[in-house]
Amino acid sequence: EFGQPCTICPGTKLGKYEVLEEIGHGGMGHVFKAMQPPLGRAVAIKVLWPPGRMSPEALLRFQREVRLVSQLGHPNVVVTHDAGEHQGIPYLVMEYLEGSDLAALVRQRGPLAVTQAVDYILQAARGLQCAHQRGIVHRDVKPSNLWLDPTGRIKVLDLGLARVLPSAQ
Repeated sequence: EFGQPCTICPGTKLGKYEVLEEIGHGGMGHVFKAMQPPLGRAVAIKVLWPPGRMSPEALLRFQREVRLVSQLGHPNVVVTHDAGEHQGIPYLVMEYLEGSDLAALVRQRGPLAVTQAVDYILQAARGLQCAHQRGIVHRDVKPSNLWLDPTGRIKVLDLGLARVLPSAQ
């Protein structure tokens, strides 16, 4: 069942990526900060956990959807770098982001000012509009899937698991 403990530890290799630390988890898996040698670039890797949960058809669909999402190239959508499978573990590689998701931010600081909230919603809407124009439906927009970076930019997360409309495939 999703949400069960993950046995991936710091130092583990997932394909060409070296896991540094776990930075989050949810219903579909775990997210790790990792290093991409030889570039020395920090990335975030979402591991679908437990392995074997996806059928071969679902894994192919996941890879096709990731390929489409990786082509979005919008400043308000997290950048998808890569996807693959390592020893039966499907994973998605994204840009590593500094900052916080909006759910955590509101828990920490309380409600946002109206002007700030409107700015964040507009930014998220721009990213979602870009995805929708390409036939990608997010299906799970919520504060924890909206990331605020230190520059004030909102990035929509979790598009790699979105639904792709048949016309976009």
